[in-house]
Amino acid sequence: RAETTIRSLEIILQRLKIGGFVLAALYYGHDQGEEGKAVLDYLSRLPGRFGVIHHQFINRTNYPPSLVVIEKR
Repeated sequence: RAETTIRSLEIILQRLKIGGFVLAALYYGHDQGEEGKAVLDYLSRLPGRFGVIHHQFINRTNYPPSLVVIEKR
């Protein structure tokens, strides 16, 4: 669920040291992508001390996973 995933990310990001990274896989198939969309929305609003990269397949069908990389600067 989006709420618990976002809460987990909040906790992890509070504990992350400067220069550290968090990698998270997003799966879109189990809830029509709602959780993944909510997580990306949350990550897009992080303050500038975090850098966020979103890697995704562009040539696959059937809801392939994507990867998010978060860096604390």
